[in-house]
Amino acid sequence: LISSCSKDNIPDIKYDAEPIEYDLTIQSTENEVYQEALQQLLNKYLPNALSTKDHASLPADLLARFQRIEEKMLKISDSLQISGVKCLSVIFNSTGVDKKLLKVSGKIYLPNQVAPIKGIIVANHVLITDNASAPSQSIQIESLFAFMGYVVVMSDYIGFGATVDLPQTFLAQEITAKSSIDLTLTTYKYLKEKGYKFQYPDNRVNIIGYSQGGAVALACQKMIESYYQKEFKIKKTYAGGAPYDLEYTFRQLLDDKKSGLPLPYIALAITSLNYGENLNVDISKYFKGKLLQNYEEWLYSKRYNSTQLEKLIGTSDIREILSDSALDYSGDLIKPFIRALKKNSLIEWVPKAPIYLYHSIQDEYIPVYNTQEAYESFKKHSSASIELDLGNYGYHVAAAFDFYFKVFEKI
Repeated sequence: LISSCSKDNIPDIKYDAEPIEYDLTIQSTENEVYQEALQQLLNKYLPNALSTKDHASLPADLLARFQRIEEKMLKISDSLQISGVKCLSVIFNSTGVDKKLLKVSGKIYLPNQVAPIKGIIVANHVLITDNASAPSQSIQIESLFAFMGYVVVMSDYIGFGATVDLPQTFLAQEITAKSSIDLTLTTYKYLKEKGYKFQYPDNRVNIIGYSQGGAVALACQKMIESYYQKEFKIKKTYAGGAPYDLEYTFRQLLDDKKSGLPLPYIALAITSLNYGENLNVDISKYFKGKLLQNYEEWLYSKRYNSTQLEKLIGTSDIREILSDSALDYSGDLIKPFIRALKKNSLIEWVPKAPIYLYHSIQDEYIPVYNTQEAYESFKKHSSASIELDLGNYGYHVAAAFDFYFKVFEKI
């Protein structure tokens, strides 16, 4: 039994795509010290990223928790003699939706330290709509893990950075996860070639993500356990506030006609799955009104953030942006998307590595049912440690802070 579980005896199952060579091109390098990085993140996320509603739902002990995490990071940084973090904006080889070679961009946060690297954190970013928010273009909260002795890798995903001229692949889980995995493998190879030392010899990784990133995090684990068992050792996956049962979530949106989920995200689900899953449908049959007239500029240009898109769309009623046929869940027009949603759901598989599942009950974007169903399915079928964390942690955006604080405390 022990022999059959060794890396030498893992079945060599290959991902069905054009083979790629793991090659890294460094576009730019910046150096950060902790206090400067911290100030940049505070300016980015608070208060601009939160509405009045989100501020009202923030935990009262937010500042105290932040101070505890800061003390932990500084203590770790001192013990590892971390003098700063090198930020590499990179281009690497990955796979496009046509299963052929595609140059994708991302960022690597590399701690300048004397001690061996503690491992790699595969960080998957939240849903974005503008190129300026892509990891290669801006600092991300996940960069703070580098001040704890980890290398942090963040793919832009297809549709941003080097691939900004392509539609994004929101909800096309496998192809999105593939870019995160390819960046991780490329980074590991690069660091080994440069003589970096690791605490563990087996490319040990933690996988992290919230919202879209949470779904991509689970998709990364699923893909690694299916195709890359020899290349990785997953320590744990941390997934928060994410859609795992896509069909259920989309059907609820269509049934209710109104949702707390911003309408730009619903429109993006249609355009992104059309591209990411090669559905090749006529998008003009799905939209109406101002969205029909402007969706190419609004959704494909990557010039507008989600707040700006909401103002451009000018309504919170899904019936004002989707055609009657698109709203008919039993109709022929929506069937290609139902199949794509089923294919990209992350409920019916058996994880092997530990998972931490987080969701705020107050989440108005993603129904908490997604996480409850994932937990019940994983606990029923898997022997892995599956941890569930549900509670009144605020609305979707505010709960992201609680999620990341908890991950910082756990790692």
